[in-house]
Amino acid sequence: MCAYDGTLFRIRFHDTDHSGRVYFANYINWIDDDITEFLRAKGITFPDIQNTLVNSEIVEGTFVICEFSRRIHAPSKFDDVRKVRSRVVEVRRKVL
Repeated sequence: MCAYDGTLFRIRFHDTDHSGRVYFANYINWIDDDITEFLRAKGITFPDIQNTLVNSEIVEGTFVICEFSRRIHAPSKFDDVRKVRSRVVEVRRKVL
């Protein structure tokens, strides 16, 4: 397993709107990318649409992202570098 400390993103032209600030929907893409890296660091991968591997062993079920939240401390602009960090807030029998 690899260490996980979040994912760094550099703001590119296509991430911004006409004002030069990040279009809010792009944060969703970054969160999605970071969740993938977070799970990979925990040994959870998805080699195809039907299988989930945990530490290289096939397990039943998969992950469905049904809710997320974000906190934006300041507007992001072109060429800024931002870090996105995922974390588990709650673990239940069928919900993580």
